Amino acid sequence: MKPIRHYVVWILAATMLMSPFLAAASQHDYEITSGDANTGIAYRAAVNAALQALASSSSGATAPATPFANQLWADTDNGLLKIRNPANDAWITIGKLSEIYLGLAALSAQNDFTSSQKLKGDALLLRLKDSGASGAEWAIRSDEGNLEVVLNTGTESAPVWTVQARVDINTLRIGNGTSADIDIVANNNAANKPRLRYQASGSKWQYSNDGEAFIDIGTGDGGDLPAGGSTGQVLAKTSGADYDVGWVTQASASKLQQQIFTSSGTFTFPAGTTAGTVFKFVITGAGGNCYSGTWHGGAAGGTAIVWLSGFTAGQTITVTVGAIDMGDNNYPGGSSTISSGTASISTVTGGGGPAGSMTGGTASGGHINITGGGGLSIDGTLTGTKLGGSSYWGSAPAYGAGRSCTPKYGYYPNQGAGIVVVEWVL
Repeated sequence: MKPIRHYVVWILAATMLMSPFLAAASQHDYEITSGDANTGIAYRAAVNAALQALASSSSGATAPATPFANQLWADTDNGLLKIRNPANDAWITIGKLSEIYLGLAALSAQNDFTSSQKLKGDALLLRLKDSGASGAEWAIRSDEGNLEVVLNTGTESAPVWTVQARVDINTLRIGNGTSADIDIVANNNAANKPRLRYQASGSKWQYSNDGEAFIDIGTGDGGDLPAGGSTGQVLAKTSGADYDVGWVTQASASKLQQQIFTSSGTFTFPAGTTAGTVFKFVITGAGGNCYSGTWHGGAAGGTAIVWLSGFTAGQTITVTVGAIDMGDNNYPGGSSTISSGTASISTVTGGGGPAGSMTGGTASGGHINITGGGGLSIDGTLTGTKLGGSSYWGSAPAYGAGRSCTPKYGYYPNQGAGIVVVEWVL
């Protein structure tokens, strides 16, 4: 029996010595009791087991039964490295066992992260403490699907994180949710930076090219347009200052107006006429007939052009239009004139064209006085055409043109009657 007993003891001792190397996990209470040390082999096995637990960071699927403050535990069930807190009442996760640097930043000058390292978690916070004079503490966090830049408005030990900027899906928000001006600044090399500002007191957007003088962009639903105005008004500058605009009533659009007299009558100055309104008169006498003695074509009537002003609405002047005589020959054209009515003016005349004359009718009283064209005889024969003179308006049958004719075949076409044309802008 004695050899068998010795054999069993040796088997048990070997098992105790080899167990640290055979087991996937190793934990120990780190206490070598008198029971462990009753023999040299047992003592050695107990020490080795404790050392193996230290070497494996107390690895195991469950926490060590007898933990110590600041003790490491490789949680093999969750793949995490944990450390016992100084109060020895909780485990703190350090990182993942399967990732490089446990998924933390490398302890180097660059604090580099590898592509497999991540910052993950709900309401994850990356705190950036300014150790300089300001002492401000900022942080970046991901919260409820938003990326936020937050400022600690509390203390370092009891932080209160206030959102200063947030990136939502398709939205960038700036501000801390209080009523205050919010600026977006163009960080160029100017001392005073250009900026876009939301002015809280005016509930409006402004911009500044020099960082000092701010210009309103728009208010409410009006966009860039100033408030007020009424139907039909237009936007116009109200002073010489830049961007100083307002609603004004547009003056009636002026246009050229005209009255044509082909027979005698009265011209009445229209509504809206003021002393500064200028009226242009074109007065042309009638063309002359042929003359049987020489068989020259009729001469054209003269044309006077005059510009007059100083009238009031409702005043009148007298218009006389020169007539033509359709007899066989020898009849001159009648003169056209404008003369005083209720408005007093100097008479202006476009003389009638003489019959069969090489000298046209004259004009007088105008700023421009044009003599009508004389009648012509082309070849001196009884069969040749005798051309009438051309007027301001053209050759026969134009207004004021002289009559063309031939002795053998008669008269053609008729001479032109006189005309008076009045033009003005209102």
